[in-house]
Amino acid sequence: MATGEDVWDSLPEAEQKSVWDDTERNFWVNLRSKKDAENKKIEKDFQLSINEVRLKLSDLTGQRSQLKESQSRLARELAKVEAKLSRTTDECQEKVSQLGRIEQDYHASRKKRTETLHDIWFKMRRFFRQKRGEDPDAQDDLGPESEGIVLPEILPELSSGFNGPTPRVEPTNGTAVVADRPEEEEEEEDEDRMEGIEHHDNRGAESLVDIVDADGNVIGPVEQIEPWNQWVEGIQELEIQRPVKIRR
Repeated sequence: MATGEDVWDSLPEAEQKSVWDDTERNFWVNLRSKKDAENKKIEKDFQLSINEVRLKLSDLTGQRSQLKESQSRLARELAKVEAKLSRTTDECQEKVSQLGRIEQDYHASRKKRTETLHDIWFKMRRFFRQKRGEDPDAQDDLGPESEGIVLPEILPELSSGFNGPTPRVEPTNGTAVVADRPEEEEEEEDEDRMEGIEHHDNRGAESLVDIVDADGNVIGPVEQIEPWNQWVEGIQELEIQRPVKIRR
């Protein structure tokens, strides 16, 4: 029985050449078809990838533009906020300084008002003792608070930050201490003020408070007089909390 090789060898040379020509042609046709399909698939995959990436790139580019715009806007807003913060900080510091000055002025005012009150108290007590025929320089342990003449309570907003109570002016031999004032000048001013009290016409004056005895019986009123000097004006402006009581 003849084999395939024997059959091939028995073919004429021209026929063998024709077979190889057909085989080569079919090979290239099949290869071209196969490669065309492969290349089309690869090209399509690349096109899809490119389109996908380009779409994402376009989206990211839009986001980047929006973010840059937001960044610029926020930078402008931040600059405004920083400027406002700086101004507010300066204003806060100014108010802190102003508050400190007000507190100092307030405590200085209370101190001065307390000194003025005690100065009036001791001078007027000395005057009335003298008018009653008593020793004007007798020791006096009382103060204006004994007649209910006191300053209002310290403002609660300032009481916690104030170190110590308002200082009280202590008496010296029944008179208030007034620094650096000649004794002769003080005596002249006292005489002028006392003379004004003796001769001032109080008819029709407004009643400020009643004078009562130890049992609470009304003796008469304390009438308002014209404030011809700072002492009289100051004592009449003080808050009156109770009647003037004459003790036994």
